[in-house]
Formats: sequence, structure tokens, C-alpha cells
Amino acid sequence: MKAQVYLNVPYEQKDEAKALGARWDKEVKKWYFDGAIKDIAKFGKWILPQERDSIIIAYENICLIEGKRKCYKCGKETRVVGFGIWEHSILQEDNGKYFIEDPDDYPEQEDEIHLAWTDDESKIPPLILKYITEHYNVKSGYSKIAGKSFANHCDHCGSIQGNYYLFQEDSPISTLTPVEKELIDRMSGLKIYNIYTDSALILDWDIGYCSNDWAYTQYCKGAFQDIILSEIDEELFTSYAEMYRMV
Repeated sequence: MKAQVYLNVPYEQKDEAKALGARWDKEVKKWYFDGAIKDIAKFGKWILPQERDSIIIAYENICLIEGKRKCYKCGKETRVVGFGIWEHSILQEDNGKYFIEDPDDYPEQEDEIHLAWTDDESKIPPLILKYITEHYNVKSGYSKIAGKSFANHCDHCGSIQGNYYLFQEDSPISTLTPVEKELIDRMSGLKIYNIYTDSALILDWDIGYCSNDWAYTQYCKGAFQDIILSEIDEELFTSYAEMYRMV
């Protein structure tokens, strides 16, 4: 499997990146690698932030997972949304060495979607952030437990809907329930919106893995829709330059 990944290469390291196979994109003024996923690890130091030892690299598309829950404060049903990660790798660092696995080595996971989120809106690609804040009541807010965090808020009373309860525990948009009938009912009530990109997305998000993650595609088949984010040419696949508001 191949992918295109943009790199954060300091000027003084450009010759090193070029020697490894990186290319220069004149439009966005960044170096990138376009090749086999197994070779992405060579460029790990220009992908992984210094303070992290792992990061998500999502290929071709991610999605929005929309469900409903009862607001803990006003009791009314409100929409909640999370991110879904399709085909991806986790780039990892250990003692200065970088490792990555090719999704093609795990064909049984091809149809799985994994629930993800971030408390920090600055970690969301700008065009995706623009879309979700315009279409959902998601924004940075404050709670006594979590402090400041980017989170869902009630469509009716505006109360923050805690990230922990949506993304770390059994929730209306997760697959964590062990009861098959409940899982089917829950999944059939979701809406899933695909977002396509022409290059891999480097996502410093929290991602969850569950043995039931196949259920999103198994039981939500009629609820899938594609989102066109591009505001320039209305193409299904959004360019890196537009995704990060460089054009």
C-alpha cells in the first residue's frame, strides 16, 4: 500500500530528507513523501511531535459519526458527534527508532471504523474543524472535571457533554456494548459521513479499539454519506493545501 505524507522538515535538514526520497511541494512549500507505507518510518522524526511517542496516520478518508443522547442537564435528546478512523497506521518511536505497520498486513480490519476524538481543537485539520463547528454544537468549553476541552454541547441548553462519557465509556456512538441486539439498534441509528483527502492525515488524536468496531460498517450501511469539503473545485477528495487552509 502507498500513501502521500507531508513532513515538517527544518531548512537545515532538507538535504537529508531529499536523500531519503522526500520531494518539495512548491504550492504548499513543504516536503512530502509519496511511496510505500513501510518506508514512512524513515521520515518519522519529521512526522511525530517531539513530546509524543506515537501518532495516527489516516489514509484516504476519515468520517464523522453522529448519534443522539439524552442531555444530563435538560433531559432533551441532543446530537453528539465523534471522529471515525478507517484505514490507518500508528507511527511509533522507541529510543530514537521509528516503526510503522502496513494496513494491508491486517485485511481482517479493512472494514473497521475506530472511534476517535481530541480535547484540543488545534489538532483538527482547519477545514474539518470549520465544518463540524458550523454543523454541530461542538466548541471549546469548561467543565469542573476536565477543565478546558473541545467537546460536544447540548443543542438545547448548551451544557457540555463530557468527552470521557462519549469516548472512553459505553456511549450512543461507541461499539462497546456486549449485547448484540443493543449494538444493532445503536448502530442502525447512527449517521456516518465520509471525508476524503488526497494525502494522509497526521492526527494527534485519542483513538479507541474495540472488538465490535466492525459493527459500524455492518449495521450502518444505509446511513453512510459523503461530505465534499472543498470550497474551490467541489472535488470529493480535498487537497492538503485546502485542508490546511493554505490556498
